[in-house]
Parts: sequence; structure tokens; C-alpha cells
Amino acid sequence: MTSQPTRAIATLASLLGSLVVGCAAPPADFALRGPDGRQILLRHDGTWRYAGEAVGEPPSAGGEALLSVVGRSDDGRDCRITFELVNRLPYAIHSLVPTFVAYRASGSPNRQVSVNFNGLFPEGAQRRTALYEGIACGDIARLQMIGGDRCTMGELDLLSSSGDECLSRVRIQPGRFVPLNR
Repeated sequence: MTSQPTRAIATLASLLGSLVVGCAAPPADFALRGPDGRQILLRHDGTWRYAGEAVGEPPSAGGEALLSVVGRSDDGRDCRITFELVNRLPYAIHSLVPTFVAYRASGSPNRQVSVNFNGLFPEGAQRRTALYEGIACGDIARLQMIGGDRCTMGELDLLSSSGDECLSRVRIQPGRFVPLNR
């Protein structure tokens, strides 16, 4: 026969064990609305993607270029952000110069930097680093890709490309460093 204090200690130990196991479980994924109104799925591992955007989605029929943010680091009062472009198109990207606008959490734009990807052959990848002067990485809530509508790739050149033809061949990959959208 066990005594009352022994049972109380056993019950307390069981409750504490359950609490420790419950705390060790990873946090759940959740969704929220971005400033542009689109739904964003945030994962417990720090990655994100737009709702409706399939993970590991196969390239479009003619191929595509994949753009992602692969790094960021503070440099004093400035932020260095590294972009990577992977060419899965059946032709070389001779020149593509998108501009990336940095937005603060308040929604106000802060800085914009253009990045030049060039001489990128099929199945190749290039990394380019952009310096955002006067803003720390922690103060950048999101990046928006604009411009880049003049390019030289495939049948598109500086005279024939117009509008969003160049950027329509670029798919933004979700990343964990800073949200990037069009």
C-alpha cells in the first residue's frame, strides 16, 4: 500500500513530465495576410510561402528562372542582402536587372537597389549582393521586386521586351531571410 505523500509526488512527477513533453513540441504553422492582401503561410522552421503556391512546383512549360533571398547580414547601419537566380530556362539570361524595394514594418518604402544578373547559362546560378544603406536588416519587413522589364534572354532583347515579359519568366522562391514578392 502506497502512502498519500508518495501518490502526490508520483502525480506531480507525471504532470511535470507531460508539461515538459508539451513544451518540447514545435510551434504550429500559421497563416496571416500580407500588406498586399495575399495570404502567407508561416512555418515553424522560419520559412514561408504564399497560400496556393505549391511547394516544389514544377517549372512552367518553357522553363523559368528561380529567384530567392539566400542571405542577409548587418554591416554597421546598413544591410547586405544576397539574392540567387537559378536559370532553368532553355536559353541564357544575358542581362536581367530587377530592382528590389525595401519596406519597413510600417509599410513605408525605405530604399531601392538594382541588381544585375548577366551571362547566366541554362542550369547555372548566380548570387548577387545588394547593399541597403541606412537601414538595418532587422528593420526590413519585406522586399518587392519591380523593374527588370528590360532584359536580354531568349527571343527578348532591349528592343523587343516590354511590360512584364521578362519578370513573368522569373518565379520567386519563398525563403527564410526576408519576404520577397512582386
